[in-house]
Amino acid sequence: MLAATCLGPRLFAQVEFPLVADISLVNSNPNEGVFPPTKLLLAVDLEMDAYYKLSDREKTIKGGMVKRGINIISIEADDLFESSGSHIYFLDLKRNDSILREEIEIDIRLETREIEKKANEEAEARQFKLAMFIGDELIISSTKIAQKSVPLKFNLPPWPDTYKPHNPIERTNSPLNTVSIFDAAGVAYDLIKKLLSKKSEENQVKPLPRQKQMTASFLKVHSDGTTDEVKAAISLKTRELEIPLK
Repeated sequence: MLAATCLGPRLFAQVEFPLVADISLVNSNPNEGVFPPTKLLLAVDLEMDAYYKLSDREKTIKGGMVKRGINIISIEADDLFESSGSHIYFLDLKRNDSILREEIEIDIRLETREIEKKANEEAEARQFKLAMFIGDELIISSTKIAQKSVPLKFNLPPWPDTYKPHNPIERTNSPLNTVSIFDAAGVAYDLIKKLLSKKSEENQVKPLPRQKQMTASFLKVHSDGTTDEVKAAISLKTRELEIPLK
């Protein structure tokens, strides 16, 4: 009886504990190729509701309530892509009197490549002078520098041989110039069916692209005018920590 009494609260706490099914990165960067990510998104999959607190080694970042299922928690990434390194976060989950702590390690490795400068002839400038005269008297003058203009060239495909813009449409070939009402109705039905099917596919909820590793690319402009192309390899590791009882 004593053993059952001692084990009872521990078993009850274990049942009520907010179990973490998975923690992953969400691959979402709308500005990829130009700017570094401003946020990193974590998909936290829970088996029951809980309160949460996200912190780093120095301070609490955010907190609130998370529900059973997948929850998205964002981390500000303004300073994470300045250099390679690992960043440690702690996710505390509390339900009733039970607290679970997950250590989240986000490792970022940067690979930099300088973009070749444009050839000198492409940046060549042309200089010209504007002057205004009244009679033989010079009123004002100004020197201007204009960048070499880029010629516009469009390669259009040739017109088909049957294209005759100034002649009426030939209707001698009835199979090519007439369509029966039943055929037209069939075509319209197929078109409507395809449109409805496409709209139904668009309305379906797509699963989140959750990953443990992902990449991002962006440009980095230096004060001297040079530009680097940066590729970032981002990886995620998690482990459960023991919280000492008070």
